[in-house]
Amino acid sequence: MTRIDRKILAERQAYDLMLRFIGRRHNRTASDDIALLPGSASLLEDGSPADPALTEEWHECVAVVLESQKNGVAAE
Repeated sequence: MTRIDRKILAERQAYDLMLRFIGRRHNRTASDDIALLPGSASLLEDGSPADPALTEEWHECVAVVLESQKNGVAAE
């Protein structure tokens, strides 16, 4: 198994990474399930997502991941 170096990302970097990953998956699979998310999650000029409901959900996910890492358990 290849060793994976641990990298720490800022929240905005992680968000940009997520958008890039979803875009690549959509390009490879042409999945209708994935197709709408990049547009909804894309950022407006003020830095907020095009779909404001995603902001709260994103912050909740960030909190879950950070808490799980602090406690040494896998995030759900």
